Amino acid sequence: CAVVVLEVLLVGKSLWLLVQKRKSLRDFACRCRYFVSWWSHDQSKFSREEQRVINSRVRQARAVLAASVNNYFIVLWLLVCVLAQVSIFRGVSRFMSAQFTWHNVISLAFFSASFFVPSLLRPSTLDVWYVCVMIIVTSLLAPTITSPAQSLLVVVVSSALVRIPALLGCTRPWLVLSCEIGLAVVSRMRATDDADNSFESNADVGAAQTTLWSLLLVSAAALAVQRSLQNREAQALLISNTTTELSAATSLLELTCDAVVELDGDLQLTAPGADIASMLLKDPSLSLQGKCFTEFVATSDEAERAEQLLRGSDKGVHTRAFHTRLVDSCSSKFRTEVFHVSYSRLGGQTRHLLGLRDFTDQASLAGRRAVDSTVARGAFELEPHQGQGNGKDLHSLQSRSEAQVNRLEDTRHLVFVQIDMDSLQVVTASVRTPFFVGKPLDEIFGEAEMNFFQQVWQQVHVLDQRNELATKELTVTSLYLLWKSQEEVCVSGRIEVTKQSDGRLGFLFCFEEPDAERSAASTYAVTALEVMLLGKILWMAGQRRQSLMAFWRRCRSCTSWCSPDHSKFSQEEVRVIKSRVRQARAELAVSVNSYLLACWGFACLTVQVNMSLGSPRWMSPQFSWLCAIHLCFFGVGFLAPHVLRPGTLDMWYLCVVMLIALTISPMATTKVQSTQVAMASFAVVRVPAVLVCTRPWLVIVCEMSLAAITQVRALNGAYSAESYTSYESSQLNLGQTTLWSFMLVCLASIAVERSWHSREAQGLLISNATTELSAATSLLELTCDAVVELDGDLQLTAPGADIASLLLKDPSLSLQGKCFTEFVATSDEAERAEQLLRGSDQGVHTGAFHTRLVDSCSSKFRTEVFHVSYSRLAGQTRHLLGLRDFTDQASLAGRRAVDSTVARGAFELEPHEGQGNGKDLHSLQSRFEAQVNRLEDTQHLVFVQIDMDSLQVVTASVRTPFFAGKPLDEIFGEAEMNFFQQVWQQVQVLDQRNELATKELTVTSLYLQWGFKEVCVSGRIEVTKQSDGRLGFLFCFEEPDVERSAASTPRSQTRSRPSSRSSRRSTPRGHSMSSGLKRWRAENALSL
Repeated sequence: CAVVVLEVLLVGKSLWLLVQKRKSLRDFACRCRYFVSWWSHDQSKFSREEQRVINSRVRQARAVLAASVNNYFIVLWLLVCVLAQVSIFRGVSRFMSAQFTWHNVISLAFFSASFFVPSLLRPSTLDVWYVCVMIIVTSLLAPTITSPAQSLLVVVVSSALVRIPALLGCTRPWLVLSCEIGLAVVSRMRATDDADNSFESNADVGAAQTTLWSLLLVSAAALAVQRSLQNREAQALLISNTTTELSAATSLLELTCDAVVELDGDLQLTAPGADIASMLLKDPSLSLQGKCFTEFVATSDEAERAEQLLRGSDKGVHTRAFHTRLVDSCSSKFRTEVFHVSYSRLGGQTRHLLGLRDFTDQASLAGRRAVDSTVARGAFELEPHQGQGNGKDLHSLQSRSEAQVNRLEDTRHLVFVQIDMDSLQVVTASVRTPFFVGKPLDEIFGEAEMNFFQQVWQQVHVLDQRNELATKELTVTSLYLLWKSQEEVCVSGRIEVTKQSDGRLGFLFCFEEPDAERSAASTYAVTALEVMLLGKILWMAGQRRQSLMAFWRRCRSCTSWCSPDHSKFSQEEVRVIKSRVRQARAELAVSVNSYLLACWGFACLTVQVNMSLGSPRWMSPQFSWLCAIHLCFFGVGFLAPHVLRPGTLDMWYLCVVMLIALTISPMATTKVQSTQVAMASFAVVRVPAVLVCTRPWLVIVCEMSLAAITQVRALNGAYSAESYTSYESSQLNLGQTTLWSFMLVCLASIAVERSWHSREAQGLLISNATTELSAATSLLELTCDAVVELDGDLQLTAPGADIASLLLKDPSLSLQGKCFTEFVATSDEAERAEQLLRGSDQGVHTGAFHTRLVDSCSSKFRTEVFHVSYSRLAGQTRHLLGLRDFTDQASLAGRRAVDSTVARGAFELEPHEGQGNGKDLHSLQSRFEAQVNRLEDTQHLVFVQIDMDSLQVVTASVRTPFFAGKPLDEIFGEAEMNFFQQVWQQVQVLDQRNELATKELTVTSLYLQWGFKEVCVSGRIEVTKQSDGRLGFLFCFEEPDVERSAASTPRSQTRSRPSSRSSRRSTPRGHSMSSGLKRWRAENALSL
C-alpha cells in the first residue's frame, strides 16, 4: 500500500509537470532526438577531410585504450588462475569445475597473445578482438562450465569487470548492442533450466531484471564512450585550428605593427615583450612582464590620458586607436600609434591587446578616427587663453631633428590660408573657406593668438637674417579661431614660411578642417565594426573544445588524477572551473536521481506483481520496506528538484551509500543475498552515483565502508565443508570480487572528477583562445582595408564583405568560392601573385608583396598584400591575407615587400611619348570619398603658389627660393604645361557650376626641374581664391629624396630591430619609376 501511495504521488507529479508547468512535448522530443544522436556524432560543422581525420583519430585512441584494457584483463584472469592454483596446492575443494578452469587458462592465453605481439591490436582488428571477448564471456554460461546459479553471477560480475571495460575497444556501438542481446538470450535460456524459485537459484523475475539492467547499462555505456571519444577528437581539432588561426593572425599583425603586446586588467604586460623592448631600445633579453604600460609613456599627463583611453571600454570586445608618445632608453620621445582592442575572458579577467607603431616619420593608419592623447597638453605648455602669448613664446619655434617633426595625418581635409603679416590680413584661402579671404587677422583670431603670430613673425625675421629659416618648421595644436557663423573651434596644423617674387616673406597656415559630421561618421563606422566583431565572437564562443592529453600525461600515476592540473590558470579561472563543474554535476544529479527512481520503481513493481499473482517471493519484508524507502528518497528529488543543489550533492551521495549499507546488512538480506545485492548495486547504483559526488576522497571512504561491511558479513558464521564449492559462500572469491568492485568505483570517481575538470578547463581555454583570435582579427581590421581567408586553391572561404567594398562591389554579394587571382589587374600579375602565395611550404609562413587589383569600375589600384600561410590539423592549407590600398601612400612592409608588378610595370604609357603623356581630361575623374588618395608626409612638403593667368610662380616655400618668380615653362616640360592648362580649364568650368568647393586633385609622377636635375614628384593641387576674386593654384608636393636622404636618417633606422612600418624607403614609389614608366592620376573627391 505504501508503494502504491508513492506511485500515485509520482504519477501526479509527472502530470503536474506536463500540464501546470507547460512542459511541451516538443522539448521531450528534442531530448529523445538528442539521445538518438549519440549513435551518429554531429559532424556537420566539419569538412569530409576533417571527418575522416576525426574518425581515424578515434580509432587510434581506441587502439591505445584496447591495449590498456587487454593488460587489465591479463591481470584479472591471471589472478583467477593463481587463486585456482593455490586451491589446488592446498587440496581445498574448489567451486570451479575442470572446464571452468581450462576456460580461464584459454582466456589468459588469448589476452597474453596481444601482450606479447602488440601489433595484433590495430584499429582494423579492434572489433574482432571485442567479439572474441564477448564469446569468452558468453561461453561461461554454457551448462558444462557453470551452474544456473553461477551463470547469473557471471552476468552481473562480467558486466562490471569485463563487458564495460571491453567496449572501449569496439568501434561500432551497434556491434556492442548485438553482442549484448546475444548474451541476454543465452542467459534467459539458462534461466529456464532451473525450477527453483529462490533468488539464489536464479528465479525468472530476478534473472530477467538483472539481465535487462545489465543490457541497458552496457549499451548506454557503449554509446556514451563513442560520443565522448568523437567529441574529444572534434574538440581537439577545433582547438588546433583555432590556435593555428590565432598564430596566423598574430603573425599578420607583426607585419603591420612594430610590436604586439597583451596587457592584463591592471595594464601590466602578460609576456616578456621582446618586441616592445626592441622598440624602446632596450635589451630584448630583458623581460618586461609585469611592467605597467603607462611607465613607457613620455609624461605623466599623457600616461593618465592613455590610461583613461585604455580603461574606457566596458565589458565585451571594443576596438579603438589613439596616439601617444613613448620614451625609449635614451630618453628620446617618439610618437606612437596605438591600436587597442579590449576584451573579457571567460574567467572575467579583462585583457587589452595593443598593436604599437612608431609613426614619427609616417602617416597614421587610423587617420582621423584615432584619438590624440597628447591634445590635452598641446604642443605648448600654456593654454591659448591664459594670456602671456598663450605659451606660444620663443620656444614655439624649437629646433627639432627632421625625424621628430610632428606631421599632419590627413591632407584631403586641410585648409590653406595665406597671411600677409605686414598688413595682418588674409590674402588667399582655399575655395571651400571663402569667408577668410580679405579678413583682418583680429576678426579671425583672439588677442592671445594675435600675440602668438607676432612673436613667431619676429622669430622668422631673426632666422632670415641668420640664413637659418630654411631649416626650421612650426607645428601647432589647439589653436582657437572663428569658423563660419562666428563659431569658435580648435584646430591643429602647421605654419609654412613663404617667399614672394619681390622677396617679401609671408605665412601659409594649413590646418585640419573641423567637421563634426565626418567625426560622427567615423564613430558610426567603428560602432558598426564592433557590432560585426561581437557577432563573430558570439558565433565562435558557441564552439567547445578539449585539448589533447600528451602520452606522458596518460602514464602519470593515479594520484595525479585526484588533483587536476590547474597551473596554467589563474585563481579566478580555477574558481570558475570548479563552479562550473559543480553546476554540471547538479544538472546531472537530476538525471541520475530519475534513473535510480526508475530502477527502484521497477523493483517495487516486481514485488507488487508477485504479491498480486501469489508467487513465492525471495525478498524479506524488511527488504521490501527498504525498497519502498529507496523509492521515497529518490521520489523526493523528483518531486522537489530544488533539493539537488551544488551544496547538497555530497549529502545526497551519503544518503545513497547509507541505504545500500542498510540493504546488505543482516536486517534486510541473508549472507548470500548480501553478496548478490552488493554486486548488483555496484553496476546499477554505485557507479552511476559517483557522477554526483563532488569529492573523490568521500567516494573512497564510503566504498571502504561498504567493503568492510561485506567482508564482516562473509567472515561471520560457520561454513560447512560443501559450502566451499559454492561461489556465493566462498570467502576467497568474495574478497576478490569486493576488491575489484572497490577499485573500479574509486577509479571511476577519480576519472569522472578529472574528466569534468578537464572538460571545463578545455572549454575555458577555447573560449579564451577564441576571444583572443577575435581581438587579433579586429586589430587587423584596424590596420588593413580588408582581411580575407583563402583555401588551398586560393578561393575565398567566406562571403568577404570587406573585399567586396574594397572592389566597389555590392557588400551583400557573396564572393565565397571566388579565386583571389580573378581580382588581380592582369594575367601576368595574377600568375606572379599566385606564385608568391603558393611559394610557402607547410607550416606558418609570413610575407608581404605588392600587386594591383581591379575594381568593378575597371580601375586598377596598387594593393599591399600581407600574407600568412598555415596548415590546419586536417592537412588543408589556408592563406590569411590583409589587403591595403596604398596607391598614394607609403608601403608598410617597405623594402621587404616583393613587387609582383615589376615584370610588366605599373603603367602603360612611357614618360616622353608625347600626346600629353596621357594627361587628358580624364585626369579629373570623380571617385568616392573613401578612395580619395592622401599624402602621407607633411613635414617634407614644398608649397608653390601659381598664378595661372601669368603662368608664373608667385610664392614658394623658403627652402625652395629658386622657384619664386619663375615662369612655369622654366620649371615644367611641355607635357606638364599642357596638363596644367587642362586642369585650369576644368577648374573654371567647375567654378561656374559652383562645384569647385567639393573637388580635390591629387597628382602622382609629375616631372619638374629641381636645380640642375629633373625629378619626379607627387602631390596635390589646392585651388585658392584671392581677395579680388581671382583663382589660383597652390601646388604642394613631396620634397625629392635626393637632398633629404643625405641630410637625415629616420629614427627607426637606429633601432636594434628595424621595423617595416617605421623605416623610410630610399626612393618614393621607386619600383614604378625605376622601370621607366609613370602614371598620371587626377581625381575628384565627391562627398556622398
